[in-house]
Amino acid sequence: ITRVIDFLYHPLWISLLSIVILFHALGRHSLEVRLRFFLSYVIVWAVLGNALATFLSSAGPCYFTQVTGQTSPYADLMGYLYSIKEDGLVLNAVRIQERLWNGHVNTILGYGGGISAMPSLHIATTTLFALSMRNTYPILEKLLYCYTFIIWVGSVHLGWHYVSDGLVSGLCVIIIWYYSGKLTDKIITKEFSKI
Repeated sequence: ITRVIDFLYHPLWISLLSIVILFHALGRHSLEVRLRFFLSYVIVWAVLGNALATFLSSAGPCYFTQVTGQTSPYADLMGYLYSIKEDGLVLNAVRIQERLWNGHVNTILGYGGGISAMPSLHIATTTLFALSMRNTYPILEKLLYCYTFIIWVGSVHLGWHYVSDGLVSGLCVIIIWYYSGKLTDKIITKEFSKI
């Protein structure tokens, strides 16, 4: 189960980023939905991924000892995650957590680098993906909500996040989606009034 969650949390999520962006860029659904999605997507990364991640700067359970210098209450969880190996390979989560910490310690900036637990961009983006399917693709919407819930649980199980990190992300995305809809309506109304 942990290996499945590990796959869903990272490799599948990375793929979904590209798939959903292409889906909205090339899809045949309404201009309003596509505009709203891309507006929300940019705001999510700018506000949650940069501004809030800096303002609410934190490290997840996997970095508890390194950050606080104290014995981690998550030591048993991390010991369990390190014990799962297949053909000598550790979980994606463990490997990436080590890479991110080494980058932090050695001040190496790179794509996908940086440590920030609050808010969770995994939860933020998948919540946005589900919202963007609303009314047009209800089956995909439900599947994406299920996926979001699974990786929210997985984010805690894999030591990346605390429960509150995902909760804050989901609520923020719902607010962003709502106001992006208002802005999209104004943009479309203004453009069509020119015709």
